[in-house]
Amino acid sequence: MNIALIGFGVVGQGFAEALHKKAAQLRDEHGFAAQIVAVTTRSRGTLYCPDGLDLSALLVTGGGSLAAYPDGDGLHRDWTTEQIITASNADVIVELAYSNLETGQPAIDHVRAAMNAGKHVVLANKGPVALAFAELNTLAAQNGVEFLFEATVMAGTPALRLAQHTLRGTTIFAARGILNGTTNYILTQMEAGMPYADALAEAQEKGYAEADPTADV
Repeated sequence: MNIALIGFGVVGQGFAEALHKKAAQLRDEHGFAAQIVAVTTRSRGTLYCPDGLDLSALLVTGGGSLAAYPDGDGLHRDWTTEQIITASNADVIVELAYSNLETGQPAIDHVRAAMNAGKHVVLANKGPVALAFAELNTLAAQNGVEFLFEATVMAGTPALRLAQHTLRGTTIFAARGILNGTTNYILTQMEAGMPYADALAEAQEKGYAEADPTADV
């Protein structure tokens, strides 16, 4: 499976690290072999290599510029996000960019383009699910691709999959609880005596809260 990441913040780096560390386990136990072929960011550059990026070198860049990634055969630095979505050899587009909850853009357009190009989509970006779920769910079915978005709530805790699959056939009348990992973190820190403003600032520093935390809190 070839994967392209849109965004390379805390979630993207954590995902790349998990693929890197667990590659042998995923292959041996699940027959799953994946490589990240592209990473695109708003301000830190873009990388695309059809044969796969070196995850060790990619993770060294961390939150810094992707310009630090070493040159090599087949590496492209000038592809746009749109080109990577529609013309790369990625099978799956993972949308991890900043969540715009007013317009859902540009993530909604990214998802539309990926689905129309026959690529599966995985989201940690809340915008498309919050603002265009019905349209995108229909579009995925029309194009025969997967539309997965478990990571948009509760820091990836399988709450949505529980309702969609495990509890299929039941009637769910309500869901109650803290469905937001950022809020849960802040409340835990406050319970230990930290002021709200400090807990929020710490959550932002760790990458749990968005730069604009309005929707998180």
